[in-house]
Amino acid sequence: MIDDTIVAVATPYGVGGISIVRISGPSALKIADDLFCAKNGKSLNKAIHGKLNYGTIKIGEIREVGLAVVFFKPKSFTGELVVEFQVHGGILIAKKIVEECIKRGARLADKGEFSKRAFLNGKASLDSLEGMIDMINAESESELKAAFGLYSGTLKKTVEVIENELTEALAGIEVGIDYPDEVDDLPTKDMVMEIIFNARGKLEKLIETKKLGKTIKDGVLTLILGKPNVGKSSLLNAIIGEDRAIVTEHAGTTRDIVKETFIYDGIKFQLLDTAGIRDSKDEIESIGINKAIENINIADLILFVIDSNQKLTNEDLKIYQQCNDKNLILVFNKTDKLQNKQAGDFFDNFNGDKIKVSTYLAEGIDDLLKIMKSKVEGKTESNVILVNERHIKALELAKSNLEKIRKDFSFDIIAFEIKKALDELGKISGKTVSEEVINKIFSKFCVGK
Repeated sequence: MIDDTIVAVATPYGVGGISIVRISGPSALKIADDLFCAKNGKSLNKAIHGKLNYGTIKIGEIREVGLAVVFFKPKSFTGELVVEFQVHGGILIAKKIVEECIKRGARLADKGEFSKRAFLNGKASLDSLEGMIDMINAESESELKAAFGLYSGTLKKTVEVIENELTEALAGIEVGIDYPDEVDDLPTKDMVMEIIFNARGKLEKLIETKKLGKTIKDGVLTLILGKPNVGKSSLLNAIIGEDRAIVTEHAGTTRDIVKETFIYDGIKFQLLDTAGIRDSKDEIESIGINKAIENINIADLILFVIDSNQKLTNEDLKIYQQCNDKNLILVFNKTDKLQNKQAGDFFDNFNGDKIKVSTYLAEGIDDLLKIMKSKVEGKTESNVILVNERHIKALELAKSNLEKIRKDFSFDIIAFEIKKALDELGKISGKTVSEEVINKIFSKFCVGK
């Protein structure tokens, strides 16, 4: 049972319009009422749940004009008695209010402790709160959508369907083990195996979304590839709209990978401008070239750049052979100049996605971005997209337990594996997760959340 009261600033420290100080616990109202003097003269004990109250806050010898709002147990975020002060933004004001609360018996909250109390008090599941922190940390629209899906409980609901089916099968098995001659309509092996097979299939569909989830969370790893001086660095600069990579007429300018994050229409791309691939005796350049080649196999998307006004060389063809079976877009660059017929024929005969651009005139870049988006837009039959490694691991272990079950196993062994699978599934919502894991999760939250 939680019997202490915590306090923290719930907004970022710094100068701004508003700062919020949050108090949660059994003494929250008493502490707040001691500090707050409502303009209407009423005590906060008589406040209406969730309604803002205007008044003066005593901060030692100083006075601050602000708002107080009371959330009565159990209808608050934490499930406890909660009071929030809304005061003028600034570092000192909120800090002094926290100090006054501590003098009156509260203690400074740990990282994520308000959210942790919401979980411990049954106000939110663990996966939902993890979705909340993902929403806060989201950098792209696709991340935000995936995080909101988690926050709104879609993963928990999907997992609960599987849990309920397995639990029903387990209950029937255990009754049959304990009372084999006293209960009618006991499940047969065929019935149990069908439930397990269906549960495995649902888990497999969920787990399949992890690749899309990784792309959403980490960004689409996009490799800009080509021989020296075809305009790779110019292409990166044109995409992000600034001179990030060094561009010169000299071959081999880019010797190490230049990384840039770029968000287009809600999708995050991790752009990698690589060293031009060629035979080089320069040790440093060779290291950069090897890095570029290594990234071919891990890239989600490759922009293969060729110079439209130069005849294709063996270097171009060698690079193409290394990446032609990948998720590839052919970028025909320098179209502001006279085009080489042989290069033009190669472009015309290319059957995949292709685009003509001029990085010098910034032409074709918008169309390239549209093609890039179409090449990586994720499609899944599931309403859930897995982005959290903890969830992925739990679901994979649950699936593994169900895959171990065979029809010739005894009901005792089948029951044992089902219980292990249910234990893993319970880690999603937090039903069976350890205290160590809970503490680790909430330590990632900020103080005041």
